[in-house]
Amino acid sequence: MQAQKAHLIENNRQAIPIVLGDMNATLYDEDRSSCLRYPADIMYRQFVAESQLSPIDAKNGEIQEINPNRQWTHQQVTANSGKNLNTQYTTSRIDDILLPAKIASRVGFISKYYLGYQSDHIPIYTTITTDILNCQIQRPQTSQTMKGNNL
Repeated sequence: MQAQKAHLIENNRQAIPIVLGDMNATLYDEDRSSCLRYPADIMYRQFVAESQLSPIDAKNGEIQEINPNRQWTHQQVTANSGKNLNTQYTTSRIDDILLPAKIASRVGFISKYYLGYQSDHIPIYTTITTDILNCQIQRPQTSQTMKGNNL
């Protein structure tokens, strides 16, 4: 999948790539509460670097070794404490919104969207304005003008 995305980005330089979703991999070791690194993490980090992309919440638009401010997006029950039978969870940041680094650094706020924990993922969202993307979206032309409620 990563090779296909890299090929699309390379062969469409006139377009702005926006890659988003559940990556099932982390960009930083600290993105996983266990701080473990898996082969998928290494592949994902290589893809991001080679594609010259950056997550929109990277510090100063740069991928750094340590970025403690990234919000977790995945929560998984891992065990009971044994003492008081409280549930223990692990968290990780395996969902991202990637853009070219110069554009990603201009995107402001990123937040999690809580849906009452209907899933083990907490979606992230942001607003990317057309001026940041340096593009215009033309409104489709209608063949008839609508007058009042008459159709």
